[in-house]
Amino acid sequence: MLATADGVLANAQWLSNRTYILLAVIITALGIATIVIEVLSRREPMGIESALITRFKHKVRVWWMMLAIFVFGFVLHRVGVVVLFGFVSFLGTA
Repeated sequence: MLATADGVLANAQWLSNRTYILLAVIITALGIATIVIEVLSRREPMGIESALITRFKHKVRVWWMMLAIFVFGFVLHRVGVVVLFGFVSFLGTA
């Protein structure tokens, strides 16, 4: 189904170059944040700073998960994005 002209690849035309650029920028920013967190977490713990680093590390991990959900929604096409957004919103309120 992926190889056919009217399959999933043809339906992916709604993703423009701007979307790919946006994803590249987000992945780059998260990659840089992950590298910074790893460098900071290898330092000796200094009280409150280590708590802030741990909290930021958890936030970056959550951002990676949100990006994975976002990309998964794009793979599912327009209807998939709406359904996935509704599902995640429902989970957020529960």
